[in-house]
Amino acid sequence: MHSPISYPLIAVKRDPSFSPNSVDNDSRILGAVVHRLEAEGYSIHVCEEDEFARAEWHSPMVFGMYRKEETLKRLRQLEQQHKTVVLNKPQGINNCRRAQLQRIMDHHGIPQPESAIIDTDDTVLAIPYPCWMKRASGYSMEKGDVAFVPNQAKAEETLKDFMERGIRKVLVSEHLRGDLVKFYGVEGTPFFYSFYPTACSHSKFGLEKHNGKPKGYLYDEECLHKTATKLAKATGIQVYGGDCIVWPDGSIRIIDFNDWPSFSPCRTEAAIHIAQRIINLIPQHGI
Repeated sequence: MHSPISYPLIAVKRDPSFSPNSVDNDSRILGAVVHRLEAEGYSIHVCEEDEFARAEWHSPMVFGMYRKEETLKRLRQLEQQHKTVVLNKPQGINNCRRAQLQRIMDHHGIPQPESAIIDTDDTVLAIPYPCWMKRASGYSMEKGDVAFVPNQAKAEETLKDFMERGIRKVLVSEHLRGDLVKFYGVEGTPFFYSFYPTACSHSKFGLEKHNGKPKGYLYDEECLHKTATKLAKATGIQVYGGDCIVWPDGSIRIIDFNDWPSFSPCRTEAAIHIAQRIINLIPQHGI
């Protein structure tokens, strides 16, 4: 049992708009972490993003799956005013937005597909087909925010859709042929988990089908873990997940990286390590 602290820890749920087809899974991982912390003797107040942004809080620690701009603004204020410890940090979450993430990966030498940011009124692509088009300014909030583009006609249709939805910048990435591997980790702990999502029908939007069935190319999971840890530190994200493509020679390219995913295939073990990471970060003196 740990020493009592003056105020409860704050756990913030992810707004449903940022959990397309994943509301239940996102809720379960946060709930599992809260359960572990309560078992260790900590008091936890769980709230929605809108509640968190409106209220005045006094807590040594805020953690959760938040992404709304109002929530991130409030978190930055708490960090500055009360020295509250935050997991994941607001700047780290901003760094996972695709345009910023691409620049960080390039700067730190993280292997990735050839990519470019284009305007939605630009129909001339420097990257050959097939390719992927993704909303550059934020996260995937609906299926149309990520599109597999096999030809010019699909490119024009996709860019028109983005433009009509008020999206002005798009990340265009080459389509890499290889095995799709999904990974999860908690920076600062030994926890790391990787698997083939297409082999177990794990999907959010069904786009994994474009990668086909995995051929089982051998890859070094320890090397992938080191690369993911390097990216986690570069972005400032401690609870993370992502996707990569494994080539026939075993080399990898990171194609996506996100703050606090659902951990659905490894939720129980992940919750143990996330909770321990939170405990290790809680200021011993409270606030």
